[in-house]
Amino acid sequence: MKYLCIIILILNSIILCGQTVKENRFIFPVSINCENSYAKISAFNSKKVIGIGESMYGSEEIKLTAFHYIKNLILNGRCKTVLIESPTVMSLKWDLYTQGIASDSLLPEILEEVKLGFASSAPYSDFFKWLREYNSSQKNKVRIFGIRGGLLSLTHLRDYFNILQQNGSSKDVYHEILENMHNPEKIVKILKGETAIKSDMGEANLNYLIYIINSTFDSYKAPESPELFKSPMKQIIDNILSHGNPVSVSDNKLSDTRDYKMWKNADTVISLFPGKKEQAVVFAHSSHVNKISLTDKLHNSKLLGDYMQEKYGKRYFCISIQAGTGNYTRYKDTDETTLVTDTLEYPEINSFERFGMESQFNCFYCAASALPKNINTVRLINKNPRYVLLKRRFDALVFIRRINPLQDIYEIKDLNFYKEFYKWR
Repeated sequence: MKYLCIIILILNSIILCGQTVKENRFIFPVSINCENSYAKISAFNSKKVIGIGESMYGSEEIKLTAFHYIKNLILNGRCKTVLIESPTVMSLKWDLYTQGIASDSLLPEILEEVKLGFASSAPYSDFFKWLREYNSSQKNKVRIFGIRGGLLSLTHLRDYFNILQQNGSSKDVYHEILENMHNPEKIVKILKGETAIKSDMGEANLNYLIYIINSTFDSYKAPESPELFKSPMKQIIDNILSHGNPVSVSDNKLSDTRDYKMWKNADTVISLFPGKKEQAVVFAHSSHVNKISLTDKLHNSKLLGDYMQEKYGKRYFCISIQAGTGNYTRYKDTDETTLVTDTLEYPEINSFERFGMESQFNCFYCAASALPKNINTVRLINKNPRYVLLKRRFDALVFIRRINPLQDIYEIKDLNFYKEFYKWR
């Protein structure tokens, strides 16, 4: 029996190795150094929303590949709206920067905040600079939005209105808003009542901002004075420093509502901004953008991709970026305040990653329909958990042969800088 199992494993390996990955219109190499890598993918042309999934956090190359893919959709497609799994209010400044409304001096502050979200700043810096330059020559600019509930939300909202006050024409209105920053309900009332600010911001921007304020702060009660507003922020900071759990007070609810909130945020943006013939791209973890719900205890409701599929049907296209080997950054299992570098296990037989490792390409795109029948799993996160039913979950997969860990990222123990960086602004 022992020898029979060994023979079966050897035969499986031979079969897999014998499947040469031939370049064609469904499978072809890509490179982050080529701005037209994805230009030949005709499947994108008929889509309204394209989901890009990162199969794991903690990899520099996966982020770079995802942003490279978004650039291609902007250059070669009709993408005018970029949605990222990042805090909604914090990313308001990203949009002002990439539109060219905020000055270049804002970028270092944005990148410092990016590193708080378990991300390296380099991929974001490259994309933000590129998009700012691209938008400078465009009348119809590409917009960027976050779709997650925000950390330190009112602080970021204050930053947003400060920039608008410096660059907009309704300076008195923005000043009144800033004076009432402790009272979200009053801010919404001002926004709805001032016709000048509607003209200054535009109707879609105004409606989105009102939606974000109402949805993000629905559990906050306006305190009696600005000084009392320090309590929720301090609670968040203390929670991070004590427990390594960077969630906002208003978002600390059951995990099975997370994808629904992301869907509501994404659906609101898509209904307001892209034109009928324009596309939107959603960049989030593959466990959110894939089309089939998980059934484990942490994900017992619909996924973001489920909602997208229900609304857009065949006009929703989903891709997952997978890695073969290399190192990645993660939090230590027993200590969520300490970062460690770990190594990916070599891919299992019959997995897409093993299929990629046996190919001649370092990075390639593969339509799910073109996968050999015996290739039936991909990594769920970093190690052993696997996705099955690939052709139902994803429309395409992107393979990266080797990845490297994040280059610059804050550990939770470094987050005492919050008190200097924000100073309870």
